[in-house]
Amino acid sequence: MEIVGVIVLVTLLVHWRAFSEKVIPHVKVAGVEVSGIYGKDLKQVLEKRFLENPNEIVLKYDNGEQTKVDDLQVVYDYGWTANLAMSAGRSGNLLTQIRERVTYFFEPLDIEPAISYDEDGIEAIVGLADEKVKQEYVPARIALDEEGMPEFVSGTDGVLIDKEYLVELLVKAMKRPGRQVVEVPVKREVVVVNEERKLKSLELASKWLDKTIMLKHENFKMELSTKEVVSLMGVADQALNETAFGELVLLLEKRVNRQPRNAVFKFEKGVVAEFQAD
Repeated sequence: MEIVGVIVLVTLLVHWRAFSEKVIPHVKVAGVEVSGIYGKDLKQVLEKRFLENPNEIVLKYDNGEQTKVDDLQVVYDYGWTANLAMSAGRSGNLLTQIRERVTYFFEPLDIEPAISYDEDGIEAIVGLADEKVKQEYVPARIALDEEGMPEFVSGTDGVLIDKEYLVELLVKAMKRPGRQVVEVPVKREVVVVNEERKLKSLELASKWLDKTIMLKHENFKMELSTKEVVSLMGVADQALNETAFGELVLLLEKRVNRQPRNAVFKFEKGVVAEFQAD
């Protein structure tokens, strides 16, 4: 055991001496190996490698289309990044330093360089990508065809970009040299159809041909046509088409709702002669 302890101690001393002015082993910057480089030279080395292999970002869409991103203004802080790489395995007490260096041996440290960039430019790129990808969600529904007979309309899945995640991916890609392919992340709202419910709604719709519904509230009247009634029939898990019903509710709120008013009392000779509620 004493011999093993001596060997370990000697190894540590040799390691500390060999890398006293160099980046310790198993340290990278943006995927670029920088182990063994003198600290005084690291800034220039990083700058040279990024200039020799400039950053280029390509957006890749679900359909396989790829679009190169142009005019991204990125400034790299090579000095700060070099200092961060040199500080790896050198912070804290001796035990902490040993633990970090052993950890990096099994799990190499990959440092992201410090950058500054045009946030408006990023937002513009995300906006253009959103326009290319965005697809409005249209729920499946029961409708009437040109001859006035019930039919099933399949609807369309909704697609939109996960904007926050795309910004995160773009910033990460900007920190690496060379060609970086960013797969545009999307969120989907999938059209759901319950076949049993769809058949029941089609059958029910056939019974409502040439029929309407009259909605009344105080002095308000509104007649729902056969087409409007049929559109309320669900084809998913609910008997009601929640989208169509929600649109109907909004319409009714605009037409029926009114601002509250104070009650009106009319007096004649100190006695209430007429009363109007709010």
